[in-house]
Amino acid sequence: MINQLLFHFHAPEPVPAPEGEILAIGDRQLPVRLHRNPRARRYLIYVRSDRSIRLTIPRRGTRHEGLEFARNHSRWIERQLRKLDATVLAPKHWSAGTEILLRGRICVLETERSEGVCTARIGDETFTFHPETANFRPLVESHFRQLARRELPPRAIELAALHRLEPRKITVRNQSSRWGSCSASGSISLNWRLIQTPPEVRDYIILHELMHMKEMNHSSRFWKWVEAVCPDYLQSENWLRLNAARLGL
Repeated sequence: MINQLLFHFHAPEPVPAPEGEILAIGDRQLPVRLHRNPRARRYLIYVRSDRSIRLTIPRRGTRHEGLEFARNHSRWIERQLRKLDATVLAPKHWSAGTEILLRGRICVLETERSEGVCTARIGDETFTFHPETANFRPLVESHFRQLARRELPPRAIELAALHRLEPRKITVRNQSSRWGSCSASGSISLNWRLIQTPPEVRDYIILHELMHMKEMNHSSRFWKWVEAVCPDYLQSENWLRLNAARLGL
């Protein structure tokens, strides 16, 4: 059960924890971010890539019981921290030679300055940059967001039509802690970073959100819908778990 907590896609916005709310795990002091979710049936733990803890509290739960739940699962949290420590993190500064994921492939950022024209290349994507550019990360991520806005909504519409669903609206956003979301009205939001994932992982997230139009929760019935349309979804979840830090999530 606990392993599934790493991919709780629809936690609500965080409820600020009191200043100094810290969970001691081994020799680490981890900040705790609290979320109250009236639809949650139990306490949920998510270890973020920044080494903070996101703790979801169900409707009748309390802050005290939630923190006690987290302490009781300290060994599991320690295991997740060790996995994070072993994960390749996305460097904050991108320069020529930096390895960057695009559509699931690791591509090397190449730059060329010739006759006043500066060109950068990542896989099949090329774009120009200012001669004085030092950190290419903002520029590359801006280009990726444009790609995502062009490619993700049409793919979502295609998959929705395949399964006879009609989303009210499809948007691409810069979500910091989840890959996608679906509102009760049928509006679907997708994280632009999906442009960096393999096609099958991108499709899994889109299908995951589309299935929420049938079941607005993460019940066993919901997961049966997901498995019916995406039988290998666990492989996609594993890819996301291993690469989330590299993608800055």
